[in-house]
Amino acid sequence: MKILQAEVGRGFQFGPDDKILYSDGAVLEKDEKEFVDLASKFESSITEKDYHPGPDDLVVDLVHPSLYHLVYNRTKILNNGKLETAQFEEAIKAVKKGVADYGVSQKFQWLPALMKLDDEKQFTFSSYINNLHPLKNAELYGSIAKIFNLAVPAINMSLARYQSDEYVRIPTAYFGEYYTEGYDKYEEKLEDLIDEGADEEEFEAWEKGKRAYYREFKPKYDKEPETKPFELRDLENLKVIVKLANIELTPEKPEYKGGSWHVEGTINEDIVATVLYYYDMDNIEESRLSFKYAFEDPHYDQGDECYCEDFYGIKNEDNMTRMIGNVVAQKGRITVFTNSFQHHVDAFKLKDATKPGYRKILCFFLVDPYNTEVKATDVVPFQNEKWVNDKVLMEKFFPGVDAKELATMTEKEAKEYRDELMAERKVIIEDNEDYENAYTRLFFLCEH
Repeated sequence: MKILQAEVGRGFQFGPDDKILYSDGAVLEKDEKEFVDLASKFESSITEKDYHPGPDDLVVDLVHPSLYHLVYNRTKILNNGKLETAQFEEAIKAVKKGVADYGVSQKFQWLPALMKLDDEKQFTFSSYINNLHPLKNAELYGSIAKIFNLAVPAINMSLARYQSDEYVRIPTAYFGEYYTEGYDKYEEKLEDLIDEGADEEEFEAWEKGKRAYYREFKPKYDKEPETKPFELRDLENLKVIVKLANIELTPEKPEYKGGSWHVEGTINEDIVATVLYYYDMDNIEESRLSFKYAFEDPHYDQGDECYCEDFYGIKNEDNMTRMIGNVVAQKGRITVFTNSFQHHVDAFKLKDATKPGYRKILCFFLVDPYNTEVKATDVVPFQNEKWVNDKVLMEKFFPGVDAKELATMTEKEAKEYRDELMAERKVIIEDNEDYENAYTRLFFLCEH
C-alpha cells in the first residue's frame, strides 16, 4: 500500500477500497477560490432555480446531463460532416460483452464533452459542456478543466487498480474442500437422525456441530501489490460528462433524507470513473458518501446454510452486495472512484436549524476512453432552441450547419424528456425483481 500511496500524487489517500481515493489538498487555495467565484457568478446568473425532479425540492440542478440529452430517432448528429438522425445500434451494447440488457437504454444517452490534451499535457475542453453556455462561461470552462486535471493522478490510480488483478489474501474453498477428513464420519450421524425421526432441535444441534470440522484457510500475502500502470495523458482526448448541483436546506426543510443506491449512467454512456469535488458547504452536519460492491455466488456444499453464513456472512435470499465503507464529504475535498461500486449520499441535516445551509458539488463522469460508440458534443449540435438561434454561438462551434435542419427542443420538451429518462433509469436502479442486475439479484441457496 505504501508503494501505491507514493504513486498517487499530491494529497490523495485511499478510502475504503483501493479504487476509491480522496484528497483535501489536491486543489490549491487559489484554484479553489477561482472556481468558487466563477461558479457563484454562474449560479447568480440563473434567474429561476431548476429543482431536480423529486418530492422535496432540495436538489438544485445548475448543469445536469439529463437536460437536452441525446434522444435516439430525434437528435441530429454529424457523421463525416453531414447531419443525420442518431440511431440506437446493437454496437452500443456490444462494446461491453456479457452485459445484460438491464443496463442499456434504447432511447437516451447523456452527452459528454470532448477534452483534448494540449502541449502542456493538460486536458482542455474542445467542445461544449451540455447545458453550460460556452461563450458566456468561458472562464468557468477553464476553471472546471483545471479541477479535472488536478484529479488525474487519482483517476489513473483507481483505473490502474481496476484493471489489475484483485488481491485475494484469504483463499476460499473449492468444491469438496470445505471440511476436514473427520467430517465424513460426523455426516453419518445425520442419516441416523433421519432414521430415528429426530426433532428440529436435534437437527439444529447437528448443524452447529459441523463447525468443529471447518477447514482452516489462513491468510496468504507474500508479495507487494502488482498494479498495471494506467495513464490518462497517454490518450489524446477524453469524453467527460460534467454536472454542477447543490443540495439546499432551509428551516422549513432541514433534512436531506439521502440518495438512492446507484451506479452512474447506462452502457450508453459507459462511465468508468467518477470525480466529485465538494467546493462549498455551509451550516450542515457531517455528510458521507457510502459504497457497496456486488459479488458472485460463493462456493459451498448444496444446502449448507450454516457454512455460507459462517464463512461468507450471507443467508438465503440475502442481497448479493456488501457495504465497504464511506468517505466523508467535506469542503475542498475531491473524491475519485471507479464506476464499479454502487454508492449513495447518506442523509444529513442542518447544523443550526434556524438558518439555511447547503452543499455544492462539481461532478465529472469519465467515459471509457476506448469506447467509440458514445457520441460527444463535438458531433452533436446544440438542441436548446435558444442556443441554436444564437448565430455567433453556432458559427463558433458548428460553422456550416444549417440551424433549420436541427431537431431543437423547447425547455418544456427538454424537461419532459428528462422525466422520461429519469423514469427509465429509476426502473434500472430499483427493480429488485431483476436477477440479472449485479446489484439487485439475491443469493439463493442451492438445495438440489
